[in-house]
Amino acid sequence: MKKNITVIIPTLNSGKTIERCLSSLLNITDLLSEVLIIDGLSTDNTKEIVEKFICKIKNLCFYSSPDLGISDAYNKGISISNGHYILIIGSDDYIKPINFGKIFDYLQISSDDIIFTGLYDEKNNLTFFPNLLEIKNRNSFIHPGTFITKNAYDLVGKYSLDYKTAMDYEFFSRFLKVSNSFSIFKMPFVIHAPGGISSQKLLCFLESFKIRKKFYNAKTPFREILNYGPSIVLRFLKETLKKLMYFF
Repeated sequence: MKKNITVIIPTLNSGKTIERCLSSLLNITDLLSEVLIIDGLSTDNTKEIVEKFICKIKNLCFYSSPDLGISDAYNKGISISNGHYILIIGSDDYIKPINFGKIFDYLQISSDDIIFTGLYDEKNNLTFFPNLLEIKNRNSFIHPGTFITKNAYDLVGKYSLDYKTAMDYEFFSRFLKVSNSFSIFKMPFVIHAPGGISSQKLLCFLESFKIRKKFYNAKTPFREILNYGPSIVLRFLKETLKKLMYFF
């Protein structure tokens, strides 16, 4: 039996980016079981744009209701999905369907619960792959480009609502404590847009240390200082400069 794929896309006032995201799925619709838009009551034209794709993308569904943050949106989509594999991407991300057929074929023969294909960072022009050796020090796993089975969520639960930016770090850490059903298939196809919740560096700092204390017995935020300190300081300097420029 074919292992089908559900794509989940959380949205909130995503009118500027959702068209590019959905357009990038058009050439692989035959390989997808469904595409679920989980909207947090957008007040812009997100819904109208999604409706233009209803007849173009098989089983495209739009759900809009209040939520408790992006983790809650993820969990809503997972709960109603019917795919064997679940792929969550941001509304500002998009995909290049090159080699997606090869990825699909690999998914059919894989017995792993989590398969990471890699991620292309458009802003920094680099490709990201997870690193098991680094997970104790930083969030070396992120969900765009990662296929996760329903079985994985049944095994350890969904995303914790306690985290606003590092929910994927917490989920993968929780999963890897009880399972090694994980593999890397190096064929990145998701283009990750800069910004989003990951740009909230101070919150990333705090949540990352909280996770490392819980799962890896971290005693001090030394790694967070190395990972996030420079960007936090730079942002502070930029904001200070803006305020100073206001008076000149």
